[in-house]
Order: sequence, then C-alpha cells, then structure tokens
Amino acid sequence: GEVAEHQDAEFAVVWPAGNPNAEPPKFQAGKEGQALIGFSNIGDTPFVVTSVTGSLRYPADYNQVVQNFTTLSPAGAVVEANQHGSFLYSFTPSSKFDQSRELTLSITVTYQDGSDETFSSSVFNSTVSVEEATNDIDFVTIGLYAAVLLGAAYWAMTPKPASAAKAKTAAKKVETGTKASVDNEWLVGTHVTPKKKKNN
Repeated sequence: GEVAEHQDAEFAVVWPAGNPNAEPPKFQAGKEGQALIGFSNIGDTPFVVTSVTGSLRYPADYNQVVQNFTTLSPAGAVVEANQHGSFLYSFTPSSKFDQSRELTLSITVTYQDGSDETFSSSVFNSTVSVEEATNDIDFVTIGLYAAVLLGAAYWAMTPKPASAAKAKTAAKKVETGTKASVDNEWLVGTHVTPKKKKNN
C-alpha cells in the first residue's frame, strides 16, 4: 500500500535561490535550484529523515515523469520531539529544455518514527516555471571547436605527398645563402670572433 503521512509532521518549503517570489516559482534549465525544507515535529517521539526526492512531471498527467532528480539521503538526520529541522535539497532541471514551460515540481520527504514505521509527505507538489537555458559559455562546445580548429591547422601544416618535394626545395633555397664568401668583417673585434693578426 501507499505510505501515509504522520500527523505530527509538518513541512514548509522556501526557495533560497532562483526567483522564489515569482508565481509560480521560476527555475532555469541547466542551473541548480534549491528548496529549503522545514520539518516541524509537533509530537512526542523523534523522526529520522531517510530521504528527500524530487521530480518534474507534466501538469496534465501526474504519472508522466519528465525528469527525476537525485535523492538526498541525510545520514542520521533526526528531528527530535517538539523540535524543528531543515534540509537543503538541490536539483537541476535538464539543460535540454529548449523552451520555457510550466511543469509540476514534486518533492517528497520519507521519514521514520521511533518504532521504525516509514512515513512519506509530499512537501511540495505544485506548478513551477522552467525557463529555457541561456547561452552562457559552454566549455564543452568551446573545447569541441578548439579540437576541430587544431585538427584543421595540423592537417594544413602536414606535408602532403604532392607538396613534399616543394617543401624540400624551399628548404634548400633558404640554406644556400650561407657560404664562406660572406663578409663577416663587422664581427671583427667582438667577442664572437677573435681579432685577426696583421701580417707585416
């Protein structure tokens, strides 16, 4: 059967990042969103939080999951009797959303009481707006372009069989200018070459 809520557990959600005051709350595709979940235990026994899960769903059909988010498992998170605890749940709507759309954001907290009975509360289950991703610097794309350009430059500089002979000929022409007949008179008297002795 379905896991029920506990009567002594009360929840509230605030949005510390993004555009929390918007109606509905707005999040950007590819950017981390955060939900700060407040858990009030108004009973006499402690609760142990076992997981926080989230997903985006189609508003018209709640059973159609668009994206599941990572499950947060706060190890040893206990909310004592008549106490309050809070948990920061981070999630990132897929960067593949290429247009703004309204979806249902569902966040569920699973917890146990002192007798190890499991309970589940839907702490947020409402429409949010997921805005399309902005054109921030995409290092993966930049790396891909750089690799293509480097590959093209390497290909352009690599001698081809037809042009290899031209490259060798050009290299020979460059080296033929240095012969013994070059006048190095301007080097006389410097540390590069010793002074020549005069013949009397």
